[in-house]
Amino acid sequence: MKTQKTVILIILFMTSTLISSDFIPISWNQPQIISKIGLSHLSQQIDENKIISPLNECSAKKSDFALSSWSNFKKSVSNFFSVKDQSCFLSYYHKSDQQLNAYYKLSLYSGFDYSTSLENESAIYQYNGVLTVGNIYDKLFFYTKWWSGSFSGDHDYFDPAFDFLDSWTQKSDDGKKTYVDNFSGKLLYKLPVGAISLGRGKYQIGNNIGGSIILDNQTNDYGYFGASLQLGKLEFSLLHATLIPDSMSNNTNNSLKYNDKYLAVHKIDWVPSPNLHFFLGEHVLYGNRDIDPGYLLPVAFYRAIEHNLRDRDNVLIFLGFNYNVHSNVKFYFNFIFDELSKSTIFANWWGNKYAFQVGSSFALRDDEQSCLVIEVTGIRPWLYTHNILENKFSHDGRSLGYPGGSNLINVSTEINLLLNEYCSFLINGSFSKQGNVGNDFSINYDTRPSDNASWLEGDISDIYQITAQTSIHPINHHSLMIGIRLKKVENTELDKQVYLSYQARY
Repeated sequence: MKTQKTVILIILFMTSTLISSDFIPISWNQPQIISKIGLSHLSQQIDENKIISPLNECSAKKSDFALSSWSNFKKSVSNFFSVKDQSCFLSYYHKSDQQLNAYYKLSLYSGFDYSTSLENESAIYQYNGVLTVGNIYDKLFFYTKWWSGSFSGDHDYFDPAFDFLDSWTQKSDDGKKTYVDNFSGKLLYKLPVGAISLGRGKYQIGNNIGGSIILDNQTNDYGYFGASLQLGKLEFSLLHATLIPDSMSNNTNNSLKYNDKYLAVHKIDWVPSPNLHFFLGEHVLYGNRDIDPGYLLPVAFYRAIEHNLRDRDNVLIFLGFNYNVHSNVKFYFNFIFDELSKSTIFANWWGNKYAFQVGSSFALRDDEQSCLVIEVTGIRPWLYTHNILENKFSHDGRSLGYPGGSNLINVSTEINLLLNEYCSFLINGSFSKQGNVGNDFSINYDTRPSDNASWLEGDISDIYQITAQTSIHPINHHSLMIGIRLKKVENTELDKQVYLSYQARY
C-alpha cells in the first residue's frame, strides 16, 4: 500500500533526526580493496566520497559558467585541453558573510567504447552524459549521473563485449541500432551521528578483486533508501532496495507483469582500532507483496522474522573482518551462508550453502595505489538459488552475489602499477574449477538431483581468464583505457577481446 510506504519513510526520517560524528561517509559500505579493472569508463563505479568535497576544501572557489561570455568560452576551451585544470561546465558557489555554505557543479561528458574479438566481430558504443554534484552546509549532499547512447556493429557481440550492458535495451525501428541509457544518483542528509539517504545505484560489501560473495555490483542499478547510525566504534546501517525479478508472471487478465521484489540489508560494523574492522549482517529477498515493516528494523534478526512469516523469504547471513597487518599489508576475510546445519556442516548435505573469501593486499610502493592482491574464493553449490521465483539472489537477470556463480573454487590475483601521474597499468588473472550442479542463481533448488552435494558437484570445468589494461590521462579532462581480455573454458576455444574506452569530461 502506498500509504504504508509513505508512513514508513516519514517515521524513518523523524527518528533519524533525533539522533545526532564529525565525519559521516557519503558512500554506503565502500570497500577499501576492489578490482580496478573495467572494460569501460561507464562500468567504473563512482567514488561518492571523492566527487563531493567538504566546503572547507573549496572555500576559495568562484562561480563560473563556460558560456557566460565569449572570453569565458575561449578560456573554457583552453582549460579543456590543459594538464592541471579542474574546472567544469557550470559551478555555482553560495557565500554569506564571506563564508562558503553551498555549491553546485555540473559537468558534461562524452565518449565511446570499442571492442573486437580479433576475428569477425566488433562493436562500438557512443554516448553523452551529465554529472551533477552538490553540497549544502555540509549537511545535505547529492549527485546525479545520466548517460545515453547507441550501439552499432555486430548485435550478437554486444552482451559479451560491454560489461556495462546490464539492463534493458531498445532497438531502433530499422533494427540497425540499439539504444542504452542509465541514471544513478543519491540524496543524503547527514546528522551528528548518522545519515539518511535516498538514491538509485548499486553497492558492494566486503573487500574483493574477483567479485563480492556477499553483495556485488555487477548488476543494473536499483532504487533504495538507507540509514546509518554511528555510536563510537559501532555503526548500524540499513539498506532497502526495490529490485526487478528475472522473469514475468501472468496477470489476472492473462497479460504479463513484473511481480514486486525487494532486498533488505542490515549490517553492524565494529572498529575496535584503526587497523581492525569486524562486520556482521543479513540479507533478505522477498516479493509478491508490499514492503514488510519488520525488515526495516536496523537492529533485528531477519531470520527469526522470516521464520514467523512461514519461511517464504530468502535470508542469508554474512560476516567478515579486515586487518591491517602493517602499513603495507592488508588482510581480509568474507563469509556468507544460508542454511548451514551445525550437525552436518562438514558433510555433503545440499543445504550446507555457504561461501568464503580470503585475500591479502601488498603495497608495492608508498603511494598505496601500486599493489599486489591475492585472493581465494570457495562457494558451495546452490548458494544463491531459491525455490520461489521472486526470491533468488538476483536483480534484473544478474546475480547479486559472486559474478562467476557458485559451486566453484577460484584463485585471483591483480597487480596495479601507477607508472606516473598520467599512466597506470593493471593486470588481473584468475583460475577457477567449477562443477555444473547448482552453479547458477537461476536454477530452482527443488530441481536438485539429490539431497547430497559435494564441493565441485557434477562435471568439473577449468576456467582461465586474464585481463591487462593501460589507463592514460594525458590531460586532466580526458581519459583513455586500452586492454585485452583472454578467457578459456575447458574444451572450448580461446575467447579474445580487445577493447578501447575514451571519455572526455568538462
